[in-house]
Formats: sequence, C-alpha cells, structure tokens
Amino acid sequence: ETGKKLIIKGWLWHQGESDSATEKIQKYAKRLGDMVAQFRSDYEEYAYGQDKDNIAFVDGMIYQGSGTQWGAQTSKDMNNVKQGFADSADNNYIVDIYGNEEPVAANELMPGSPGGDNMHYNTKSSLRLGMAYGKIIIDNNLLD
Repeated sequence: ETGKKLIIKGWLWHQGESDSATEKIQKYAKRLGDMVAQFRSDYEEYAYGQDKDNIAFVDGMIYQGSGTQWGAQTSKDMNNVKQGFADSADNNYIVDIYGNEEPVAANELMPGSPGGDNMHYNTKSSLRLGMAYGKIIIDNNLLD
C-alpha cells in the first residue's frame, strides 16, 4: 500500500543437535542444501535485483560438548557439515562459536530437568551466539 518493496537480505538458521547422530549427518547435509535452495527460489522476487543468490544464509554451529546425546565427535562432525555448506557459496555464512576466546558451555541442567538439557547453549553462551550472528550481519552489510 505504501509503494515500498520488501527486500529479503538474508535469514538466520540455528538447528542440528537432533540430527547429530552419525547416521543422520549426511542426510542433514543434503536437506540443508535443498532447504536453502528452496527458500532462495521461493523468495527470489524479494531478493536484491530479484537474484536469489543475493539472499544470505547465516547458520550457527551447535554445541560440541562431550555431554551431548551422541557425544562430542558427532557434534563436531555436524559442525564440519555446516562449515562445508557455508564455504560452498559466497553468500553463506557460519557463526563459529568455537573461534571465540571464551569457551561455550552447554546448559547446566540435566536432561529431563525443567527448562533445559545438556545439548543446548546456556544463557551466557546463547548471548554470545546472538552477538556473533549480529557481527556477521553487520560485517557483511546485510542491513541497510
């Protein structure tokens, strides 16, 4: 109604803990690529220059602690898949929470406890993760 055109510059994604079981990781890799391609295709008319490749995809690494349901190695394997996807195109990005100086920590509540489990980031690490997403958005000019 205002005559202004919506532009989608990108989208954020943070998921993968439940897909970190060894037998699920490669399926996740394919589905991630399919999902991003479908999103970009579906919203191409809203991309800058109506070029779907101008829609950024920003993903975040999952917690790699040994207390996760499948163990630290499978979480690292999942993060390697996420990193590989980020490296596959110029407009894909990854929040590497492990590249920071201060270590991340999983929620201190045990599985089944109200409010959390040991596969997800605790409050402090969630805040750091959000700040890392923001840095990618700002550093790559994904805001006008």
